[in-house]
Amino acid sequence: MSARRARLALVAVAVGLSGCATGDLSFRQDVRLSIVDPADRSDVAQPFEVRWTLRDPRPNELQFAMLVDQRPPRPGQSIESLLPDEVRDSTRCDAACRTAALAARGVTVTTDTASVVERLARRHGVSAERRRRHEVSVIVLDADLRRVGEAIAVVEVDAAP
Repeated sequence: MSARRARLALVAVAVGLSGCATGDLSFRQDVRLSIVDPADRSDVAQPFEVRWTLRDPRPNELQFAMLVDQRPPRPGQSIESLLPDEVRDSTRCDAACRTAALAARGVTVTTDTASVVERLARRHGVSAERRRRHEVSVIVLDADLRRVGEAIAVVEVDAAP
């Protein structure tokens, strides 16, 4: 065996023994969650309602988070991971405080399949088109506010001038 092949075999064995877990990963896209209204790339007047559906919900899929212009947490992470440490500390900020802090960041947690976006944040330092465009996404949460699986529904909306 050549030295190059031996190195490649050693790398393959090292990767195989590295303990990379794939148990929590899904290699198929979860398309059970979809936003029904508003349509993608539609013009919206504020406030506006976002409605979604989840087909075949699983027992641990108890609530949703609607995020406006926010990246969602990774599967298994709490929606509260989007908050600063001092807000996540329950001795400094109770549940109502954390809910308000999430709302201030464009995040709403609900058991309903609809929620109202009262207003979209103003953007500065971007083009006029980008200033109008906003992303709305919905993810599934468990009872402890952790993201369940990889299901996500996303639409982009344009704020009416």
